[in-house]
Amino acid sequence: MSGAVAALMLAARGFFAPVVRTYDTGAAVSETIPSGANQVTIEVWGGGGNGGTMGAGSFPGGGAASGSYSSKTVLFMPTDWGKTFVYTVGAATGTSAVTNGTFATALSLTCLPGGNGGGGTAGDGGTGGVGQAATGGTVNTSGVVGVDGNSTSQGAGAPNGGAFSSVAGTPPGGGGAGRTGTPGAGFSGAAGRVRYSYS
Repeated sequence: MSGAVAALMLAARGFFAPVVRTYDTGAAVSETIPSGANQVTIEVWGGGGNGGTMGAGSFPGGGAASGSYSSKTVLFMPTDWGKTFVYTVGAATGTSAVTNGTFATALSLTCLPGGNGGGGTAGDGGTGGVGQAATGGTVNTSGVVGVDGNSTSQGAGAPNGGAFSSVAGTPPGGGGAGRTGTPGAGFSGAAGRVRYSYS
C-alpha cells in the first residue's frame, strides 16, 4: 500500500459518522463492516421463552424466562473494511449468534433462549422458566427467570433489555406470560435481536 493511500485511509477514519444497524430477523446473514469504521460494539439477545399452559381444572401457567444477552467491542484496521460477520436472530425460544465471516479475528457470541414456563396443574401454578447462559462476549448475562403462577394469577414473563411483559413477550427477547382465565397455551416469547454500533 502506498503512503498516499494509507494517509487517505487514516484520514477517512477520522471522519466516520456512527452507524447503528439493528436486526430482529435473519438466519446466517452477512453483515458488512462499513468503510472508515474504527470499531463496533456487537449486542446479541436470545429469544424469549413461551409462557406455561393452563389446562381444564388447572391453576395458571408460569411465566417464561427472557433470552440471555452478550456484548463485545471489536477494533478494526483499514484492511477489515468490507469484511463480514455472520449473524442469526433467534425467534421465540430460539438461539441468537454472531460469528466471524470473512473478518479474521476469532469471534463467537451465542445467546441461548429463555426457558419456557411450566404448565399449571390441578394442585399448583406453573413454575417460572429458567434463564440460560450467554457466551463469547465481554459482557455475558444469563436470561432472567420467569415468575411462578399461583392459584389466582398467571406467572409474568421475564424482562430483557429493560422491557417487561405481562402477556406476550416484549422485544428483545422478553418471556411470555403463563395462561390464566381459560384453558390454553401460554403467551409467546419475543424474538431476539442483534445490533451493530459502529464508530
